[in-house]
Amino acid sequence: MTMNSIEIRVFTQDYVESLLGKARVTGFVDYSNTSEFKFENNFAIGSSNVYLDLDIIATLEFNSEKPEGAPLNWISIQDRKNSQIFYEAIYFLEDNGTKRPLTPLEASDRRMWTYLSHSIMWEYMQIRWGDGRVESRYFMPGSRNNLSFDKLNRHGISRLWWYTYLTYDFGAADPYHLMDTLFCNSDLTLYVIDSQLCHNRKVLKALLIFFSKNKKYQKGGDGNAMRFIMSSLNADAGVINLSILSEAELISRIEHFAKNAPI
Repeated sequence: MTMNSIEIRVFTQDYVESLLGKARVTGFVDYSNTSEFKFENNFAIGSSNVYLDLDIIATLEFNSEKPEGAPLNWISIQDRKNSQIFYEAIYFLEDNGTKRPLTPLEASDRRMWTYLSHSIMWEYMQIRWGDGRVESRYFMPGSRNNLSFDKLNRHGISRLWWYTYLTYDFGAADPYHLMDTLFCNSDLTLYVIDSQLCHNRKVLKALLIFFSKNKKYQKGGDGNAMRFIMSSLNADAGVINLSILSEAELISRIEHFAKNAPI
């Protein structure tokens, strides 16, 4: 740990559930126009060994209103920057002092994400999400032992890590290059990430490579090409194990669906 890093605490699961229950009863009033969330020190026993570099976190960009002269997709651009920043700021500290990225298992702890959204990242959460959709943005409701991926990609903080992890291109000169396409607009982000197929990094990479080279398919909306491509690929997955296909084969199938898609 460095002087500018802080260990991330982990709420007990019972406290997470009690917080959510209280929020439901009060109508989430505690989330409106507050500068600090008041929580009790109900933490799990032991060290999480997960740390946040505060110097890196200080570079997060978040605005409640569109800056003057900003492009229409300014929120997506901001989310793309913040996802990379957060991914680089959070790390696991081994007993020998070595830092390493989180594993998917470590990044699936709803107690940790709930703590972050109510503490260190509270200001970010208030500006980015306010008191809208509190249940899904500040919490991960559901069974204690059954955490679906849609909860992780909707939570206001965990989504930053997971979007980056899923698109991280090992071996590339710029391992974050796929994020530029993922965040080119909010339609593409939602269509792609909400698909169960995109939990597979190979499939997700093929989709983003295709969309990066075929910008006319990037815009969403009812009955559009993007929806057609994603639904066709989902149907394909019902009869073919897409994960065994090569990247080139996956892109070829996506191109085939695109040829028949409405523009």
